[in-house]
Amino acid sequence: MNAGKKGDPKMNRGYEEIGAEEVRSDPNLSSPLEIMRRMGGRARPVRNPSGKQVDSMLAAYKDRMTYTFIMEGEVASIHFDRLRGEIFFRGHSLKNMELSEAQVLALHSLVEILKEDEEGKSFYADYEATLSRLMADK
Repeated sequence: MNAGKKGDPKMNRGYEEIGAEEVRSDPNLSSPLEIMRRMGGRARPVRNPSGKQVDSMLAAYKDRMTYTFIMEGEVASIHFDRLRGEIFFRGHSLKNMELSEAQVLALHSLVEILKEDEEGKSFYADYEATLSRLMADK
């Protein structure tokens, strides 16, 4: 790997440079969240507008963000890729999904969370526009 070459510390390397062998040998790279943190991204709990803590996390890195939460007793996630203009629900592109009422509600609830969240504000307008476009296509 590139560790130690050209004076680049591991913390400044991109995802492409972190190989499978390094992930297996470095216990600190055992999860996608740890890899994202190593790349400079941040994740933190999200608070609902009333200030009460909810079981959710918002992770943002450059032009991507992932919101994880509990839905119907299971962990669910919404991933937004601003550059590609795509939204994924539990790993599936919205373009290819038939959405339940609960899923639609979760997708629209994220708009309000992004509007109020300090880091989420930078994704708010693009997410809302992308969601509106994708919902109109359905």
